[in-house]
Amino acid sequence: MRWLTELANNGQTDAQYSLGAAYDSGAGVGQSDTEAAEWFLRAAESGHILSQRDLGTKYLQGNSALKTDAAKALRWLEAAAKAGDPGAMYNLAISYAAGTTLPKDDTKALSFFQDASDRKLPRATLAL
Repeated sequence: MRWLTELANNGQTDAQYSLGAAYDSGAGVGQSDTEAAEWFLRAAESGHILSQRDLGTKYLQGNSALKTDAAKALRWLEAAAKAGDPGAMYNLAISYAAGTTLPKDDTKALSFFQDASDRKLPRATLAL
């Protein structure tokens, strides 16, 4: 964890993401939604796609550190989806289909399910 933290503090985005994931799950460190969100945000702002997806998803769901926020969820999930991440596309599709955090929009849901399925995400294909 010492070396991972040093790399993350020096701006290495994969290390920032890994540290965020560790705090998110409590693997090797004490679980902390606040620390996870901070590390995911640092990496997401530098263009790390998985961090963008995870941060956007956290804004969809909310947790002890992040309140549900549709605008922030869209910002990060759309960035990851535009970069080609099928997981972000799927999460957007689910949210549009459910109409909870994001407004219900079956057309957008179908489009994101199709895009994720085209990128070989099995759960998106099943949802279609």
